[in-house]
Amino acid sequence: MTGPTALPAWTDRVTGCLLGGALGDAVGRPFEGSAPVPAPAVKEVLAGGELTWTDDTVMMLTLAEHLAGLPSWQAFDEGALARAHARAWQAEPWRGYGASPPAIFRTVLAGADWEAAAAGLFGGDGSLGNGAAMRAAPPCGSCSRPSRRSLAWPS
Repeated sequence: MTGPTALPAWTDRVTGCLLGGALGDAVGRPFEGSAPVPAPAVKEVLAGGELTWTDDTVMMLTLAEHLAGLPSWQAFDEGALARAHARAWQAEPWRGYGASPPAIFRTVLAGADWEAAAAGLFGGDGSLGNGAAMRAAPPCGSCSRPSRRSLAWPS
């Protein structure tokens, strides 16, 4: 099958977006918060063997799984997604989460509403990090495709 809506081509494209994001995250992890990085330093990381992704990839994959499991966009449940993010953090807290997400996740796991838990952070203006950019691929991948279930990514 060919074309943008054919199942193999579409899932390959979505998988490529997720893998590309995870790879970029893992390659960039050693340089997070650094000034611009010279190319030789990146080459050294690539030659060094195993790469490790961060919380940004975990949250990207958690969002992809959540969206893939929805029967429709109308079923989107922000609270369920917040709980899924909290459980992912609980399973791998060492992935590089800053101080704020774990505070929210602990509160959510204790049964609090995610919006109330997050409201006081950054003056109510949202995150100051780049994680949102990492989570752009899953919503795009879940639009105009043949099957939401085909997008699930095992974490």
